[in-house]
Amino acid sequence: MNFTKHLSVLLAVLASGTAVGQILVPPVIYSNADSYTAQTPSGTNYGSADTISVKATTTTNYSRGFLKFDLSGIPQGAVIVTAKLRLTPKGTENVTASASTQLYLDLANSTWAEGTITHATGIVNNPNFATITVSNLVSSKREFDVVPHVQGIVDGRVTNFGWRIRRNPENVISGNTSYYSKETGTTGNRPQLVITYYMPMSVSAATVVHATSVVATNGSITPTMINGSSTGKTYRWYNSSGAQIGTASALTGVGNGWYGLKTYGTTAGDTLYTAFIVGAECGEATINFNPGPKYINDAVIYDWISGTTDARQVNNGSSAIISADNWTNSSWYDQKSLLKFNLWMDPALIINEATMTLYGNSHYPLNRPNTSELIQITANWYEFGVSFNNAPATSSAITVPMPNVATGNTNATPDVSAFFNAWKANNLLNYGMLFQLTSYTDIYTRQRYHSSDAASPANSPSVLFRVSLPANCDFSAHTEFRKELDGGYATTYQGKLKFFFREEYQIEIGKKIPLTLYDENNLVVAAISMNGTAVSGAPLLPALPYVFDDNRSSLDLSGYGLTTGKFYVLELTTSIGDKQYIKFQYTN
Repeated sequence: MNFTKHLSVLLAVLASGTAVGQILVPPVIYSNADSYTAQTPSGTNYGSADTISVKATTTTNYSRGFLKFDLSGIPQGAVIVTAKLRLTPKGTENVTASASTQLYLDLANSTWAEGTITHATGIVNNPNFATITVSNLVSSKREFDVVPHVQGIVDGRVTNFGWRIRRNPENVISGNTSYYSKETGTTGNRPQLVITYYMPMSVSAATVVHATSVVATNGSITPTMINGSSTGKTYRWYNSSGAQIGTASALTGVGNGWYGLKTYGTTAGDTLYTAFIVGAECGEATINFNPGPKYINDAVIYDWISGTTDARQVNNGSSAIISADNWTNSSWYDQKSLLKFNLWMDPALIINEATMTLYGNSHYPLNRPNTSELIQITANWYEFGVSFNNAPATSSAITVPMPNVATGNTNATPDVSAFFNAWKANNLLNYGMLFQLTSYTDIYTRQRYHSSDAASPANSPSVLFRVSLPANCDFSAHTEFRKELDGGYATTYQGKLKFFFREEYQIEIGKKIPLTLYDENNLVVAAISMNGTAVSGAPLLPALPYVFDDNRSSLDLSGYGLTTGKFYVLELTTSIGDKQYIKFQYTN
């Protein structure tokens, strides 16, 4: 399979907005650099050899293997499902076949070149990624499971310096253990990396129908999902109390509030949580969005380096805090935090308020103010893939100040409406906000809050929304006909006049309310008889049913050329011939 072609087809499908989702299987990736080094002689390079030697010939002389693979064909953000590094033994392997711990595989910690690497180069392991200590012989190939390593490289948390393979232990004679290198003539014997992955699930679009009033329950949410590990997906809808209320792809019959959707595919871990807000026509909805960790992504990033420890590669997506620090622990470091609410908002909503609450957790402006800010993140990131090394781009186009906070646990309530107004205009650009100090001069200070992973859910970040929809509501009452006109008058709404009268006598079925419309010069504009026919050649008014007792109707006058702002009179002729009137101003 042509991987480049496969990827281009995938991107084209995503761009079209088609709902897709599948585990992708690119072709086998063969090593693009490999070699081995020997403790003695320590300065010799073996990059051109057709073998990779991993053995101990004496208790003081061992050799180590090194391999690199080009992973640039795997898109950043991909979720690695499987990653097998496979070596083909050359001759007798002298390694236990099943669950062997006689070989250790490490990520290398610095760059090396096939044609120059020697033992004296001093390539050691990266301590931030666990050594792979177990391998198996599968179909005559030595196989290591390297999912965590490949995920870290694809995420961009660690530079791809390849792998180092060594004996365990290295001070025990192991015999001739070697593997074919990329220089061997048989392609299938060369070191290889076999990977499968999928792109994370996401919402590409959503249609939100808002409730027709603050008490109505006729709202609905219809999202469009793309990517994920499978085309078939399972849906679980929840209300703000956490109760499950639906299992279909769309949610119907709901009132104003926020609703959570859990969508998952067939692969473990392929789960997406997205929240939606349903508003209400003809009223303002107050919604406390306090969803906890499932609908919030947050992570701490910092650039601390001490000895072999490089925190720039470390993911802190499970941190119980979000913090903006300038501190030292044997060396100075800058700490920042990322925060994103996984919330889809209909662009039609008007945000009257969006007040975020962050719950304080050990602020400490030790030597200078901890004045901070929230700024807009402009690129995608993943809660359990982000680190200082691959932190997303930001922009100061949207900046919310976070004033100095005294030592202690004071809460913050910043106005974040600017962020949500930008995101609702294009929900696909909701990458969240970065929390940082306004200055990172090396002087101790800290502003810190609980994250969504706080021990107490009540301390999780939240947002209080007050939202409404564009005014399109008829609050006018039905105007009662009068026997005589006075100084009062009614108004129309969107060209309709609502009126009311009582009929004291029985009315024959099928009769229409007899009406005549006059302009300000007392000229007939339109009329209708009780039989539903025109009167004296005037244009015909709408035929409204005439019934006994309570008559409440809405008369549509939008098609009669009435002038906005001018006054008109509507005349009613009752069943006994009495005349009654309503004076009104036309407002369309």
